[in-house]
Amino acid sequence: MPSRYFVLAKRLHRALIPIIVILTLIMVWTGLMLKYPNLALSLKVDLLTVRFLHSQFSIYFALALIVMMLSGLVMYLFPLLRKKE
Repeated sequence: MPSRYFVLAKRLHRALIPIIVILTLIMVWTGLMLKYPNLALSLKVDLLTVRFLHSQFSIYFALALIVMMLSGLVMYLFPLLRKKE
């Protein structure tokens, strides 16, 4: 496996870190509002809006997480495959 794949995976992995952090915070916030509706009501937040945001952001969160996992797998396997050569 050429080292350019490792460099590409590393850059992609690092670029996804802030995206994953932001999406995780959104998912945690909306998930807490859905789990504890009294919290949402005390903050005067509409539960339908929270449910909509949670479902919309979950797609992007899952895609970003899958790409990050695949790039992490490439970075993990790269040294192991180089040793065999």
